Amino acid sequence: MKFWIKAFAAAIIAAPALAENGATLREATEGLAGFTVIRPAELSGYEANSLPVMIWANGGCRSSHFSRIAYLTGVAQAGYVVVAVGAPEDTSDEGGPEQPARIIAALDWLNSTEAATQLDGKLDTEAVTASGTSCGGLEALLAAKDDRVTSVLALNSGFFPEGVPGREGRVDIRELAAVLVPTLIFNGGPEDIAHDNSILNFEQIDAPALLVSLEGVGHSGLTLGLDNNSPSATALFKGIRLTTDWLDFTLKGDEAAGARFLAESCAYCGTDGWSIRAKGF
Repeated sequence: MKFWIKAFAAAIIAAPALAENGATLREATEGLAGFTVIRPAELSGYEANSLPVMIWANGGCRSSHFSRIAYLTGVAQAGYVVVAVGAPEDTSDEGGPEQPARIIAALDWLNSTEAATQLDGKLDTEAVTASGTSCGGLEALLAAKDDRVTSVLALNSGFFPEGVPGREGRVDIRELAAVLVPTLIFNGGPEDIAHDNSILNFEQIDAPALLVSLEGVGHSGLTLGLDNNSPSATALFKGIRLTTDWLDFTLKGDEAAGARFLAESCAYCGTDGWSIRAKGF
């Protein structure tokens, strides 16, 4: 855990724009067991109903987000409320099958009296991204059929094709037909085990979509802070920046953030290992 704390601190030092909202607070969700809120510590400077939300589901469909605390804190520090699967004290490594119902439960909670009280009425419940990595990305895609989801962020993820051996009775790429909201699918280069699925999913999805790739970070490096399997605060910063650009674009309507994906001079187009494909925008 010491490395992740150091890596996050280095990322914030390198990117003061992410720290402009000050400290964050990580606490249990009131009235919703098994989840954590990570949010700006001081809410008084925000207007009512002004804070967009990212709901986070974990790799392996695990119940713990412990290894991604630095990444999720960086997102919150950019002026977002993160509702993450996993209680604050949960450090377990147990996973299982896809459980999109957990994201739906978080959506329900956002509209509850408990959430309004805990977040001082600052939540923008009409600006919500369902997100996750690996199996958690599948949970986010599955939950996207709920019309309370504004956009999707599926990192290192993608459904398997229909009929893949061993997947009988499990979710497959046909689930994409229900995804209608803007969706960003990410892979960490050819070494990412989700690389081929991410491409296939991007090509099949009918919603406005981006396929973003960054060579070297593999299946987990963007959110863990790893580059070619070595600790890297820069990789962690890139993960936070990619995520907040997407949230700024799809939840806040930030045209400058959108240009970083879609303009001719976009930040993710063929520079420093980045590549991007877009459709439907």
